Amino acid sequence: RLDEPKEIVGIIFVDIVNDIEPDLKKVFGVDRAPKAAMLKMPKFGGHVARFTDLIDQQKHA
Repeated sequence: RLDEPKEIVGIIFVDIVNDIEPDLKKVFGVDRAPKAAMLKMPKFGGHVARFTDLIDQQKHA
């Protein structure tokens, strides 16, 4: 069970980059990273964190 919003958003981002639009791998700097390590990459993980913060702000606004 997923309780952490960042974990859920991270899984969605990883699925999008791997399965739907693999060209985004290079944009996010994860073109050579394994799927499990993508969230630890600074550029990719930073986008996930900012998107999670945005959702949190909308939820508590």
